[in-house]
Amino acid sequence: MILILIAALILALVVTAALFDLKQRRRGGPITGHDTAAAIRRARANTEGRPDSTGSPGGGGGGGR
Repeated sequence: MILILIAALILALVVTAALFDLKQRRRGGPITGHDTAAAIRRARANTEGRPDSTGSPGGGGGGGR
């Protein structure tokens, strides 16, 4: 009897996890948000758009001293 109860609880957890996963996938957004290509583009845009310590935009090699 206890074994059946434990098996039912495990089955309920698996079904809940599967339904949650399907709901996340249907939303269309990234599941983890770890889009490396977007992170690289964002870092490059931030670097190229921000003036460095020499006052020139995009990393003119200034040391900041």
